[in-house]
Amino acid sequence: MKLYHLLMYILILSFSLSASAQTVLVLSGGGTRGFAHIGVIRALEEADIQPDLIIATSMGAIIGGLYAAGYSSHEILYILQNTDLRNEIRNIPQQQYIPIPQKHLSPTPIFTLQFGSDFRPQMPSSLLEAQVIYTKLSPFIAPKLQSASGNFDKLPIPIRVVASDLLTGESVVFSEGNLVKAIKASASVPLAFAPVPHEGTLLIDGGITDNLPILPEYIGDDDFVIASDATSPLFTAEDLNSPINIGLQVVGHTIEARKQKRRKRADLLIHAPAESQSHREAGDIFQYIDLTYRKTAEALKTDFPALGFAQDKDTTAKKSPVPIETIHVLGNTNTRDGFITRHSHIQKGDTLSPEGIEHSINTIYGTGLFSTVNVYAESDTLLIEVEEKKRLRLSFGSRVDNYYNAEFFLAPEIGNLWGVGTKIQAYIQYGKHREKYALNIMGSLPVATQVRNDYIFQSYLSAKDIIRHSERDTIVTDSDRHDTLSLVSYDETRISKLGFLFSGGLDFNNTIQCLGGVKFESATISRSTDIQIPALDNNFHTYFWGSLIAETLDKEPFSTTGSRHVFWLISGARNLNLPSSSLLFAGNHTRAFSFPNEHVVFIPSLEYLWVDQTPTITNSNYLGGSRHRRLHTPSDVNITLPLAGLEDNALSIDKALLLTFKKRLRLRDSDFYLSNYLDILSLWDAGTSRTPRELAEQKSLGIETELSLDTPVGPVRFSWATLLKNNLPEETKTIPSSLIRFSLGHSF
Repeated sequence: MKLYHLLMYILILSFSLSASAQTVLVLSGGGTRGFAHIGVIRALEEADIQPDLIIATSMGAIIGGLYAAGYSSHEILYILQNTDLRNEIRNIPQQQYIPIPQKHLSPTPIFTLQFGSDFRPQMPSSLLEAQVIYTKLSPFIAPKLQSASGNFDKLPIPIRVVASDLLTGESVVFSEGNLVKAIKASASVPLAFAPVPHEGTLLIDGGITDNLPILPEYIGDDDFVIASDATSPLFTAEDLNSPINIGLQVVGHTIEARKQKRRKRADLLIHAPAESQSHREAGDIFQYIDLTYRKTAEALKTDFPALGFAQDKDTTAKKSPVPIETIHVLGNTNTRDGFITRHSHIQKGDTLSPEGIEHSINTIYGTGLFSTVNVYAESDTLLIEVEEKKRLRLSFGSRVDNYYNAEFFLAPEIGNLWGVGTKIQAYIQYGKHREKYALNIMGSLPVATQVRNDYIFQSYLSAKDIIRHSERDTIVTDSDRHDTLSLVSYDETRISKLGFLFSGGLDFNNTIQCLGGVKFESATISRSTDIQIPALDNNFHTYFWGSLIAETLDKEPFSTTGSRHVFWLISGARNLNLPSSSLLFAGNHTRAFSFPNEHVVFIPSLEYLWVDQTPTITNSNYLGGSRHRRLHTPSDVNITLPLAGLEDNALSIDKALLLTFKKRLRLRDSDFYLSNYLDILSLWDAGTSRTPRELAEQKSLGIETELSLDTPVGPVRFSWATLLKNNLPEETKTIPSSLIRFSLGHSF
């Protein structure tokens, strides 16, 4: 009998020990190879195995953090797949969250240099800021973390996130606090992403110290460890042909030595498939995930068939959403709390939601005042954590094309004055054909949630703007030397303007802007020839204008969805002679339609221009020029409509209607785009009218084919265009049969 009781005691004890054993999932780093973890999670889901604990680092922390928050493998893939990594890794805010004045009044720089309060340049500690971590993960994780009161053990699956201490070289393990910030620290690859400050130290990628974190302090002897290793393999001798690869190899040896010890504790070790061995290329993501899934599922069925005992262990307390009672801003020293909180879409009394967090982060980041923005909650307190940019900045941009040649701009500025985002900017633009100098004071004050008051003061000098440029070959015979000379004759019309303007209006949700203003301007005309321009020098004009912009385009310059509608109404008087004032009405309507995978985009547009009287040369509007120009702004010299096959500013126009059909094809998954345009144009003079039938009969047709490449310094474009049907005035009959254009860089 005693022997029976002893056997029963041993059996019960063994069962108790077995019941207390955990299933631990360990997810390594590995960059894009880390997508293999999604395949592992998918196989576990189908086998009805939910881990009791996740330990993750780097890319594994990103995927593991979403899994711990309760998202399935399919949901994780959807979240990560729907990310515009190209723009977000460049720290470019999403287009729909940028204030409209900032989109169109500030040219896109190649780089911006920041200066400290001592006027010393602040060199960046990394190439990128990794705002994309906050932008994409906080909306999904922050509500779950609020329900868990910031305790990682109370999430649907407990998790530990591993980062590296840059000062001591030791691993740092997070078990509570801000999970998204811990993930950001764990995934901060040195040089690429900035270190994350934490409790007096700096944290970087956890894979540097432990890329397969099978941590013995969190794993018992009876625990079952499933480890997913997505680390890139070491390079072969043929691959060690660059300093970068050699540096990666040195770091790789250190990581590999530690991993060898960690692997011994894994009960089930899943290696990322060999189909993607490169540090740079992950291959087709879906195929890669599927290969890992099949590899894991096979291992679970054949090598470890007894693992089916695991059940769904989501014991997270189900809590009702907690309304926000207070809002605190962290990290700001120059920006006022109220300025930041008014940009938040979550206010007192609201509950935390993925949509509210996403809009709040993007809207605050879209102001351009902050390097990083994160939004999360602790109990009933909403926390908005920001890292401010320096107030003193210098932006530089340049572009090259075969009309304006090389141009550049410098824009030193003092930003975020009075803590409300106002900036004073000096603008210097120089090139062979254009010069402009301006002093701008501009800002956008939130007056209510999603409503802002935009204002602009600008004084400017367009010292030189060549609105007409022509070259003519001339053959000259020298009778004394009995030979001929080939000469090139240039004829240029230059306009210089000195002016001051003020405008103000309202911006609704970065989508609709109503603007009005006044401009005082003096203009001077000159030509490179001796041709006199009578009664046109030193003209003084006063302009009053109103504009309405409604814009939802998803990105620039390669939009895939959305629309833009622009209306301009301008009244101008010469020398304050209001009875003789002219009236101009112009508009632009564009809509983008994308087809599967956004590889094919169809973009029709309609542009029109109407003036009630023929303008003078100082305020003429022109036909011909690049179709990739900036949107018209009040200080621009004139309004220009493009037409395929027509040179820049080839014809002064009074009334015009231009319909354009554009089809753009993205070449595979590259950054190359092939675009085809069809322009249909009708013209008529001021003081005349035409019936719709006459407009159709007198139309001109042009076609253009363009090859573009999207680069970090702006698009590179090559295009060929020609006029198929020319019903333009006689002065354009000598245009070339075809026109070739080249440009590099953003328009400004």
